[in-house]
Amino acid sequence: MQSVAEFLAHHPAASVAAGFAIAFCESFVLVSFVFPGSTLLFVVGVIVAAAPGPFSGILVGAILGAVAGQASSFWLGRSLRRSPDRVWPFSRNPELITEVRSLFQECGIAGVFASRFIAPLRAVVPFIAGMFGMTEGRFWLTNVASALIWTPGVLLSGALTFVVAKFIAT
Repeated sequence: MQSVAEFLAHHPAASVAAGFAIAFCESFVLVSFVFPGSTLLFVVGVIVAAAPGPFSGILVGAILGAVAGQASSFWLGRSLRRSPDRVWPFSRNPELITEVRSLFQECGIAGVFASRFIAPLRAVVPFIAGMFGMTEGRFWLTNVASALIWTPGVLLSGALTFVVAKFIAT
């Protein structure tokens, strides 16, 4: 762990890039299902606590990556908004289209915000929000606000876990 922290401390751009890449992959619909981004961000928090390193660079990169990942999912969904009936699961269950539209009209902002904190929904809900016409302003508000809370929370939970484990072990 110390060698990773030392590398990142000596290469601040690498710490920003690493944080960005991990959070982007965790928040982008086409990658998030197979990429353990939350776990990796948690581990990065542990590493930074174990061997103090460039926490601010990783944090900034991860926030930017989380915002960019969900924005990419949103724009991908936006590109398909004229034909949601061609995208699974709507292609097999067309009745879901009406239900999802109603849901986004009722609680779109809250749904996108809350989805950031639920792993299976983190990248899918912004995709669906784009597909079903959530306005850009509403999306960006929830995207940025939730990233500013989620990202430090995951990193700090890893750091706190290390500190508590070290305290218990001594």
